[in-house]
Order: sequence, then structure tokens, then C-alpha cells
Amino acid sequence: MNPDTPAPGIPTQFADGLAVYGINENETKYLHQEIFKDRVYIPDGGFQLGTRPVIFDIGANIGMFTLFAHKEWSDARIHAFEPVPQICDVLRRNTEDLPGVHVHQLGAGGGDYTTTISYYPDFTVMSGLDADPDRDAASVRTYVLNKARDEHTPEEFEFISEHVDALLANKFAPVQVDCEIAAMDTLVHRSGVDRIDLLKVDAEGQELAILEGVEESLWPQIENAVVEIDGNGKVVASRDLMERHGMRTSLVQPREYRDTEQYILYAWRVN
Repeated sequence: MNPDTPAPGIPTQFADGLAVYGINENETKYLHQEIFKDRVYIPDGGFQLGTRPVIFDIGANIGMFTLFAHKEWSDARIHAFEPVPQICDVLRRNTEDLPGVHVHQLGAGGGDYTTTISYYPDFTVMSGLDADPDRDAASVRTYVLNKARDEHTPEEFEFISEHVDALLANKFAPVQVDCEIAAMDTLVHRSGVDRIDLLKVDAEGQELAILEGVEESLWPQIENAVVEIDGNGKVVASRDLMERHGMRTSLVQPREYRDTEQYILYAWRVN
């Protein structure tokens, strides 16, 4: 990095002692709540990983799950993949001092190609190849109202519901940026690993394409997976695909995702 260029990211300090650089402070707090406190990527009973597990974080964003995984499995070898350059710069800053963490400015997909991706500077977690401003704004609106209904008084909820549209106005104005996409087998080859003990995928609409692009020879090397996925048809197809490849699955919808098509799919290999 050019020494005259400001370091990327806005710092946020959490009560648990974790300091994280983000692009938007509210978004950073949301990710910390979801991943560290709610532990949405960990099923009941947890994942049973061996010594020095290999973890792939597909759709790493600023690296919150990578930081979580490093805390949970300190000896892990973690490969974090993020295709958006502006986000990947912050990911690198958050993980540069962590042993065993490798950052790749790459996205995962059904094949190897270059393309453009829709990047939302004001809502980075919704950035993706399949981004749709109207749909994405509606999804976030539902989430915000669900949280408000659960956590606030009726009077507070009414106030939030009256102002949520103004809050989200102009937040979903995408910027088109160039990025590189690669199939899972290519990512494995570039990473120099021979297995994946835990595969986490959150790729904003590309999850099924990523799973369908996994070569038959690679499937037995994937021990556990967690996929954040939306679209009922994609959920069923992803679950069936994993089960056909010898994995058991569990499908949950966090309470705040109700009235949406967003789910968390867990999978683990049956030996």
C-alpha cells in the first residue's frame, strides 16, 4: 500500500475486546452481533473439526467470520475469499496479523471467469453478482422491521416502521466493479490444500451455482459446510445436492429472517 494512501476501514471496538475495521459502523456492529453473539453459522452441537482444520470463508466481506473462526479454532488454516476490491482491502487489514489466515481477492461461482459485480458502498453485505436494488432494499426492510418488532415497544416499532424507508433511501445505489470469479476446484488448487474441513458460503445469490460447480472428486474432501442462502427453490436444490454427496443437513431460518426466503443450511459428512 502507498504510505500516502489512508489505511482502509473505520474502526469499531466491541465490549468483548475485539477491534474490527469496517466500511460502515452499523454494518460492522450487525455482523458482530450475527456472527459472534448469535453464532448463526454454527449449528446446535457445533462443528467437530480436527487438528489444524482447513476453513474456506466464501464471501468473507470484511472478515467477521474469519475472525470468529480464528478465535474458535486458533490452529486453523483459513482461506478468506472476497471479490470486491474495496471490501477486500478492509478484509486484509482485519486479518493481516493473524497466523494461518490467507486472503484472496476472488469470488466463487460455477466456473472461472471475469465479470463485474454490483457493489453497494452503503450496504456492502448485499453486494453481489445478482444484486437487485429493489429486491435487496425490500429484504433489508423486512429484516429491520422484524428486529424492531422483537426488540422494541409497540410505540418504538411504529416510529421505526414510519421511518425505515427514509433510512434505507439511496442505500442501494450499486457501483459496478471488475472482479474475478473461480470455481471451487480452482480455489482449492490455488490455496494448495487437499481438503476443506469447514466450508462457509455467503455469496448473495451464487450459493447454488457454487455448489453445483463442485467437481465430483472434491465432494468427499468437504467435511462440513454452512451456507446462507435465499430462494426456496435454491434452498431445496442445495440441500438435495449435499445429501446426494453423503452429507446430512439441517435447515433453519433465524427469527429475524421470517417472512423472507433467507435460510441457513448446515451440512456435515456421514462417515
